[in-house]
Amino acid sequence: MKNLIFIFLICCTIGTYSQEISKIEYSIDQFVAEGNGTSVNVSSTSSLDSVIDINISGLDEGLHTIYFRSQNSDGKWSLPMQSSFYISNPDVCTVEKIFYKFFNESYSGEWNESLVVPTRKNVDSLISVSTTGLDMDEKYSIEFYAVNTCGTRGFSTYLNNIDFISNNSPVSLLSELNIDVISGTIVQISMDTLFSDSDIAYGDSLVFNLIDISNESLQEFMSWPSNDVIEFAPVSNHIQTYTFNISATDLAGENTVVAIILNVNSPTGIERKVLTDIEIYPNPARDKLQIKNLNYLGEVVAQILNLQGVTIAEQIIRNSKVDISNLGPGIYIIRFSSKDDIVTKLFIKE
Repeated sequence: MKNLIFIFLICCTIGTYSQEISKIEYSIDQFVAEGNGTSVNVSSTSSLDSVIDINISGLDEGLHTIYFRSQNSDGKWSLPMQSSFYISNPDVCTVEKIFYKFFNESYSGEWNESLVVPTRKNVDSLISVSTTGLDMDEKYSIEFYAVNTCGTRGFSTYLNNIDFISNNSPVSLLSELNIDVISGTIVQISMDTLFSDSDIAYGDSLVFNLIDISNESLQEFMSWPSNDVIEFAPVSNHIQTYTFNISATDLAGENTVVAIILNVNSPTGIERKVLTDIEIYPNPARDKLQIKNLNYLGEVVAQILNLQGVTIAEQIIRNSKVDISNLGPGIYIIRFSSKDDIVTKLFIKE
């Protein structure tokens, strides 16, 4: 057990200003008569502002009280003073339980208990709390305190101004989405075009899943580049129609779905053949990509994406060139798209 260090500031108010403090005594957990406490040697002074070490090695864990007084050079004692302190052994005790209760100006809830598993010295994690008995659309505060394996109660801490609102279920923005994609191309769907949830602003989140898949071969060309974007990249052996649902589920377990019809078609039409013949050079390139075999008469847009599928730049192709001077060195995807077709290529920026 370590020594406990106190900082005393004691002023002798007995007698005249010329009198000095000549003695200090203290007792722990028991108030004793003048002269019967444990003495502390001090240099004679009219006031005392210093640090005194008190040995607490024989004390049990828990709350204790120290009493102290000073004596002046005329032998008169000051009024007694007291202070509380707490002894714990952090090397042995670990946090075992967290207690909490909700309250506001008109409500004070019961104490609830949440176990900490496994027990540990420091707790920085989420806990589930019961909201039974709370009224909707009210503000509450929560008082917390922890109890360790030695039975010691920690000091309370507070979380104030919590808005207690009812959960709003996620909403489907479409009942059905019909998609046509040509084999050999890529199509992406962002979930924010299919679903919304007004509780996102309050910390809610959505998890998306594919369910009721008509043909498991869909899994061969389906991926999630990010948590809220799904991508389909079919090839020639995937040509058929796929039906499935995308579900969105919030933290409360409420969910909704959008029905998807994905039609994978074979390459057809002169315009697609022309767009598919696109070639880029040089590769690697430094400032500009040259485009070869671009004979499509309509507008063609070039999107540049990183390998995570995030669009970095987009431009309409003019003069069969794409400016890449602002890109950092690395490997990129370039996606050429017209009203009828999408073609992707890889290139390296030096």
